[in-house]
Amino acid sequence: MSEALISLVIPVYNAEMHLKECLDSVCVAIRPGCEVVLVDDGSTDDSSNLIEANYSSMFDDEVFKLIKISNSGPGQARNVGVSASKGRYVGFLDSDDVIHERYFDYILPVIENCEIDIVQFHLLRFDGVDSNDGEIIVSHKSPSGRYQLKEVRKDIFCVGKWFPCTRVFRRKLILECPFPTKKVFYEDLVTIPLVFMRDCTIGLLDLALISYRDNPKGTTRNHSYAHVWTAYDFLLDVSARRDVPEVDILSIQLVRMVLFFKFELGVREIKLRDVLAIVQNIRKRNRDIVGLGKYDRLLYRFPYFYAMLDWGRHRLRLAVK
Repeated sequence: MSEALISLVIPVYNAEMHLKECLDSVCVAIRPGCEVVLVDDGSTDDSSNLIEANYSSMFDDEVFKLIKISNSGPGQARNVGVSASKGRYVGFLDSDDVIHERYFDYILPVIENCEIDIVQFHLLRFDGVDSNDGEIIVSHKSPSGRYQLKEVRKDIFCVGKWFPCTRVFRRKLILECPFPTKKVFYEDLVTIPLVFMRDCTIGLLDLALISYRDNPKGTTRNHSYAHVWTAYDFLLDVSARRDVPEVDILSIQLVRMVLFFKFELGVREIKLRDVLAIVQNIRKRNRDIVGLGKYDRLLYRFPYFYAMLDWGRHRLRLAVK
């Protein structure tokens, strides 16, 4: 295939349970001028064989491409897929999720008819049974349309949903701001906001184009010390930046995340006063951040009160258990 318009990158790791449902949805949605780059991230199950056995025609037509690497984590697998892609734009899909049958139909006109850097849309979170039935998780509240990113950046940061799968990016943006090359948790959180700090154009779609499988056994539901240190290190980095005013919004959200992990896991190495000092410093230079969610707003206005409530909530959960 010569240069494609959109490359869809799908990291695959021990995904055989849901992989066929995912790729069948892609086969229905795919359109001419688009490609799918599958990156097997060192799977130890039958994922690669499943792909090669069931989608030979897609390989024959050079629509699918399969790359096999040693296990490196989803961030690096995405980087490998982006580097190997031929699209001017790149989107992402997890191997247990499902794509809307008109995904490309909605996105292609936006990037073909507008000078655009990012297209953003919503997702539907489902419980693993019916990919058409679930809760809509919005990425923004602004109406559909074409914007300079600075016009809607505050809205997007206040919503604070950083799923890679809810965006299609001009490929060079991800090449210039890649995912972490080392295995870290929340590789999307420490990458996507940095892209959104750039001076870009964005097309917003008020549509859910991805069905995201809610996995109670996934890493986002099962926390460890690695989670808290990823979030804390990123918080320290972000809170020191002044690229755009919206970094204060991101810092508040990260403080709330760090507090949650600190109290849930009992992390003594991270001092409460150091974390809350970040919020107090934000208040000194930015007295009124409009648009924060209710919990972020409570933390911003009353940081120590919020911390006391969060600590009490975790103590109560432990007592109930």
